[in-house]
Amino acid sequence: IDIDALKVDQSFVSALGVRPQGRQLCEAVVGIGKSLGATVVAEGVETIEQFNELRAMGCDEIQGYLASRPVPAAEAEAMLRQPDLIRLSAAVPATA
Repeated sequence: IDIDALKVDQSFVSALGVRPQGRQLCEAVVGIGKSLGATVVAEGVETIEQFNELRAMGCDEIQGYLASRPVPAAEAEAMLRQPDLIRLSAAVPATA
């Protein structure tokens, strides 16, 4: 199987900080992705706490309301031209 990316399901992400299984599941998926040499993407990231935990686990990318609410296509195109929005990890301090 040729895998470029592996996603952490939003149900696992939403359990971070709520149930111990949430952290365990996220760590397991991130570990599997890393062992396969895949980019690991977390879905449904809504809080800075979730972001910080995922970053500490080694997650590569996020999707979710923390990055952006849904926007019209024209606005999304303009957002993609802004490097500070694409590199959220550089824009959000670990201690925030």
